[in-house]
Amino acid sequence: MKEIQRVAKPDALFVVNEIYSHSITDTIRHSSLVEKIIYPRMRKLIYGPGKPYITEDERKLSELDLKKILTPLREPEFFKHFNFIATRLIPDRFRLFAKLDQLLLRALRPIASFLAGRVLFSARIRK
Repeated sequence: MKEIQRVAKPDALFVVNEIYSHSITDTIRHSSLVEKIIYPRMRKLIYGPGKPYITEDERKLSELDLKKILTPLREPEFFKHFNFIATRLIPDRFRLFAKLDQLLLRALRPIASFLAGRVLFSARIRK
């Protein structure tokens, strides 16, 4: 982020659309029960024969990562959490469920950061 801030033009717009998991939900996701029993079955349902959207060498952003990313930025102009149920329990190809998922996270906004699987925001870089 320091390098991005250094090379960016004054008032540049920084946009992030990234997979995300709060550290609490990530801990649950990597528990033995989920890793060994639940996830293998859900993976087949969500991705079919294809591979997951995240590779073994990647990891999701956490709330701690977001805090670091947001430090050199002004107040976000737009900040939204996505994918509580979509892409986790129901494939996102079912558009109706994806829309319902967005509405659900909007209604649960105070706890959306604990539930979301994706974050989207934009903010201007401070110079």
